[in-house]
Amino acid sequence: MKGTLEYNRTMRCRVAFAECLLVGGLLLASSGWAGPSVFLSGTLATLPAEVQFIAIGMPGSFRIIGRAKQLSGEFFVERCLVKGKAVLLLDSLDTGIELRNHHLRDKLETAKWPTAEFTLSKLVLPLNCTKVDFLGDRFPFFGELQLHHIVQPIEGRTKVIARSGRADLEFEFLIKLSQFGVEIPNFMGVTVGDEVNILVRIQYEPQPNPQ
Repeated sequence: MKGTLEYNRTMRCRVAFAECLLVGGLLLASSGWAGPSVFLSGTLATLPAEVQFIAIGMPGSFRIIGRAKQLSGEFFVERCLVKGKAVLLLDSLDTGIELRNHHLRDKLETAKWPTAEFTLSKLVLPLNCTKVDFLGDRFPFFGELQLHHIVQPIEGRTKVIARSGRADLEFEFLIKLSQFGVEIPNFMGVTVGDEVNILVRIQYEPQPNPQ
């Protein structure tokens, strides 16, 4: 009897652990558990990805929006914890005005430091995300941003939309340019605010961990 109870308890733990590894529809589970190492991974280089920043220009309080799509990296999941890293080529940032792009690159000194690196150190998703189609909003995440040769801790919120074996992730966080030693940009009498809102959008398709 004792052996039967222990067996049932063990099986329940294994089932719960397998559900956790699904990571809320974010990643597809494979046919077996490969142990405590990284279970599934995907590569951003071959999938749609985008970085967007929104800054406020003064005077006038109007929005300055920049976008870039030259983003590469990898994300991994172990149990319910998602980690990863993405690297952005800063020269690919586009504000829609070429002269403004040139000033932005000068301020970021992209000739010296051509990339920015976003590191996701902790994102935990709930078990109810294991549905085939799932929409989750405002999950907290923690990580680091390396910009202009300076590394600062960051934290923000994550939005997740999972459907048809693929997931869209959106990481949103705020930074201050002054914390990264970036001189505040000024273009045609318009000064950019110190605080900048950043969105990192990723379309993610999982790949089984090599056996």
